[in-house]
Amino acid sequence: MKIFCLVFSCCLFISCSSGDQQAKKVADVLVTENSCLPAKDLMWKIFYGLAEDQVAIQASESFKSLLEAEVKAAFPTWFANEKQSLVHNFLEEFVLLFEKLAAIQETQGFSSWLKVLAQSELEVEDSILSEKVTSEIHVHIQKNADLLNQLRPKCLEEVVATSPEKERGLGLKGAFITRLKRKHHPLLYGAKKVLLTAYQDCQIEERTSPFDRRTPNVQGIKRLAVGHPNGIGGRRVIEDSDLLYKTHPYYGYRTGGATELNSLFAGENQCLNQSHFLMIYDYGGKPSTSSKANSSLNLFKHAVDAASPDLGVDCSGYVFSAIAAAGLKLHPDKQLIASQVYGVSANHFRKSSKKVMPCFDKVLMTERSNLRDGDIISTKGHTLIVGGVGKDPLAIKKYARNDRCTKISYKDFDFDVYQSSPAKGALGIHVMQAKEHLRQSKSMRVPLVELAQKICQKSRANQKQKSEIQNGSFELSIIRHSGSPSCMSSEVSLVAESCLKECR
Repeated sequence: MKIFCLVFSCCLFISCSSGDQQAKKVADVLVTENSCLPAKDLMWKIFYGLAEDQVAIQASESFKSLLEAEVKAAFPTWFANEKQSLVHNFLEEFVLLFEKLAAIQETQGFSSWLKVLAQSELEVEDSILSEKVTSEIHVHIQKNADLLNQLRPKCLEEVVATSPEKERGLGLKGAFITRLKRKHHPLLYGAKKVLLTAYQDCQIEERTSPFDRRTPNVQGIKRLAVGHPNGIGGRRVIEDSDLLYKTHPYYGYRTGGATELNSLFAGENQCLNQSHFLMIYDYGGKPSTSSKANSSLNLFKHAVDAASPDLGVDCSGYVFSAIAAAGLKLHPDKQLIASQVYGVSANHFRKSSKKVMPCFDKVLMTERSNLRDGDIISTKGHTLIVGGVGKDPLAIKKYARNDRCTKISYKDFDFDVYQSSPAKGALGIHVMQAKEHLRQSKSMRVPLVELAQKICQKSRANQKQKSEIQNGSFELSIIRHSGSPSCMSSEVSLVAESCLKECR
């Protein structure tokens, strides 16, 4: 195994980066995004880009002079007499930020660096870094952004002129996609889009019903004895690809086996040969990302810090992908980009504080208005998206009539869940009846039933119940996207989503 040395230590499979390479990459982002991205977002994008390209941050003594040369070549007008001091201050501040992040990267290691960056940008409560360190990074980012704004004032004017409503129209086109958008809540549309793209098949929900108790487990997946590096989750691998292909509800009805590998693309709008990209549930798994001009999520490529050798995403990776694919922001003041997927977790969605996710709200629920399509339900260890909501999704109307609220059972619930989970043999992304998921998950079943009972009881007293429960070790919340214009953005693209273009 070849080892490439970094500036302070050695890491596996990470190419060493000279100051020259780093300077070129920084200048490339400045040039590419100079007239289309707010300065603060551009700063984050620079470091996401370095991480995605597996370039370690190296604060060498020569870096400043190399960066100055690259910037001067790209933006000669910045070095006019009246802007000389601004450029000098920008370069000085940028090097300070570079040194700060290089020191953090040395401590945290490269394997989790994308996660560290995303958590820092989103300012999540359970971040790897302390609140103090995260705050210091944001101060440096803001200083750089302020100086850059003075060097390129026209850029801001152009960005402000682009309304969220106009951006919302961007994304995958086609009659099938248009119907999907019109028919469903934006977040449920995103959930379906990710599901269909993951399996490269727009007929999944027509050919299969939401999984229930009768749905058999898939076969061919093995859980390894050595678990996830964090000591909590498990690691799984595909032991028999043909067996998995035949027993998986979303693959099984197709012709051919997993060993029959055809060309990946037959044409621009053709689908990937799915037998080459079998997916399973991967605890901690996230899609690979690109923070370049066209930010994208790639379900068919390993993320930089993937723990499993086989493709797959975890619950929060799927939920964020659905949010991004629908063009829904977490924060009105933060650009929606693919790389943010590394910073989210089930707890991130469960806590959903106004500081971190102001575009989502916990809602007040009643007998008449409770669960809706597109809601996100989260516990300490799992998060999912609600779909297929029936007339009485939490059975509140049924039991409120005769004052039998305490009799509400999960078996009466009438909605589906879109999720990635280890259910049914660890098949990963799927749609399941809520009652079947809750039968298997006590950590979500107990608090959700309790919440339904409280909504029922308070409705009888003409009161509302907030959509969260904290009862001992059981914690649950239900959040809903605000849909406000400032919380909408262009859709983050999914690699190989063009498969859905020709769907009818």
